[in-house]
Amino acid sequence: MFAAARQIDGRMISSVHPASVERQIGRMGLSGSRVFSSIWLGGGTLINERFIGPLQLAREWNVPVATFGTGVGSSGLEQQGFDLNGWADILCNAVGVGVRGPLSVARLRTIGLQAEVVGDPALLFTLERPSADPSRTRRIAVNVAAPVAASQTSARDQAQAAEALLLEWASPWTKAGWQIVPIAMTPEDVAACRSLMRQLDAPDVPVHQPRDVAAFQRLVSNCSLMFAVRLHAVVLASTLGVPAVLVGYRGKCQDFMQSLDRDEWVINPADQARAVERGQMLADQALASPTEHREAVWSAARKLQETFAAYVQRVRFMLSNTDDMLGKRKQDPCVGANA
Repeated sequence: MFAAARQIDGRMISSVHPASVERQIGRMGLSGSRVFSSIWLGGGTLINERFIGPLQLAREWNVPVATFGTGVGSSGLEQQGFDLNGWADILCNAVGVGVRGPLSVARLRTIGLQAEVVGDPALLFTLERPSADPSRTRRIAVNVAAPVAASQTSARDQAQAAEALLLEWASPWTKAGWQIVPIAMTPEDVAACRSLMRQLDAPDVPVHQPRDVAAFQRLVSNCSLMFAVRLHAVVLASTLGVPAVLVGYRGKCQDFMQSLDRDEWVINPADQARAVERGQMLADQALASPTEHREAVWSAARKLQETFAAYVQRVRFMLSNTDDMLGKRKQDPCVGANA
C-alpha cells in the first residue's frame, strides 16, 4: 500500500505515526504543519475508530486532509464491528473523499458525508493489457488467511471456516489434475497455507510469499483463477485480469468486488453448503470462458485505475492552491500518508 501511496504526489511521502507519537515528536518541531503539507488516508480499511487519531491531529494542525481509496468499516478478522463516531467532523471539510467502493459510500452517507468511488489504491498497478490466458498451465492460486490475534476465538473460528471452504473449492480441481499455488500475503498466513496443502495431499508444495507487487504479479499471471480470503490477494489478481472467488468475511470484501461490478463473486461463508456450491459454480464459469472473464476483470480494474488517477490529479491541484495560499510550498514539506 505504501508503494501505491508514493504515486499520489510528486513531493516527499512520509508515513504518519500514531497520534501519541506525532504529539511527542511535534514538541520537538518534527511534526505538525511544519512537516506535513497534507495528510492522505488510504490503503486498507481505515475509516473506523482505530485510525481516527492522526486525522484528529491534522484538524488540530489545520493541515488539509484527503482520502485515497480507503474503505469504511472493519479492517480485518480481528475487528468485529466498527464505529464512525467523529469521522463526520473530520471529513466534512476534506479536500477529497475518495473511497474503495459503493458500500463505503453508503456507510459515509449514514453520517451525512458525500464520497466518491475511486477504487482500491493497489489498482494503480493494473497492467496495460490483461495477462495472457494460461489455461494450458492448469494452475489455480489459493490464499488462506490466519488472524494476527490468534487468541481471539471469533477471528480464529472465522479463519478456520474460510479454510474449510477453500478446501472444498480446491479439492475437485486437484483431483482433475490442476496445480494449486498457495500464496501467503502475511507471515501469519504461511502456516494456514501449509495446513491447506496437507489436507489436499500436497504437503511438499512450497508456499509462496511474494515480497512486492511485481513478485505477486509474476507468480499469479500464469494462473487461471484464484480462491482467496485476503482481500488484497484479489485486488492484486485483478490488476492482471485474473478472476477470483473471494470469501466475504467482512464488508470490505463486498465493497471492493462491487467496485468491479463482480459482487456475485463474493461468497458468504455463513452458509457452508450453499457457499461450497456457489464457489464451485463460479470456478466452473471462469475456467469455461477464461478469456471473457479475464477481459471483464481487467477492464473493470483499468477503468478504476483511470478514475483513481484523475481523482488524485484533481485533489493535488486543489492542494497546490491551498499550499500557495498558506505559503507552504517554500518550505517543501512532506505529504503524510496513513496507509
